[in-house]
Amino acid sequence: MVAVAGEGAAKVSIKLRLKKLLSRRPTQESLEKQGIYQVERVFGSRLQFICDRESTTVPRFLDRCIQAIESKGLDFDGLYRISGNLAQIQKLRLLVDQSDDYNLADYDVNVLTGALKLFFRELKEPLIPFQLYNALSETIRDKDVNKRARTMKLHLSTMPTVNSNTLKLLFSHLVRVLQHANQNRMKPQNIAIVFGPTLMWPEKESSAIAVNMMCQNSIVEYILLHFDRLF
Repeated sequence: MVAVAGEGAAKVSIKLRLKKLLSRRPTQESLEKQGIYQVERVFGSRLQFICDRESTTVPRFLDRCIQAIESKGLDFDGLYRISGNLAQIQKLRLLVDQSDDYNLADYDVNVLTGALKLFFRELKEPLIPFQLYNALSETIRDKDVNKRARTMKLHLSTMPTVNSNTLKLLFSHLVRVLQHANQNRMKPQNIAIVFGPTLMWPEKESSAIAVNMMCQNSIVEYILLHFDRLF
């Protein structure tokens, strides 16, 4: 009986030591923050990390997704406004994260536009970087039209190369979407409402959600309408 009790105590002791050891192991999230462990994925990553891994200045998924959307046509009513099948969007997301071997032609246009929006929403830092949020918010309120354009262009020129090139690719596509507004009913305000909070948000949450949203939408609409002048 004493031997059995001793064995039981030893097992409990081993379990406690193992539990203590496992509790001290750093989490995957903490390792990611320290740059020790990096998950090779597309969604939910950092733009710079994606492009460094792919040796590109624009994420391959984004380039391929835009090509696939445009190949299907830009005349679809409510393009980018109508939600795609969520299950299909998540299926595509998992596929893109797991492999570079995927065929976007297999998905309907609303799933593709939904996946594109999801890609930007899940970036760890928005396409328009945190440090530009306040500067652009102040600039968009400037009533001096010429000064606003000059300052906006100056601020946007300070973005990292991958952000700048990705923004140019996206907005050149959105300009083409706008050119089909009579068919898809996506006017500048509609596009801005969809992409304002998707492409930029403040680093710290604010209670002024409505004010921030109006500002985000105004900035995106301004870039859309003055794309040629800004870039």
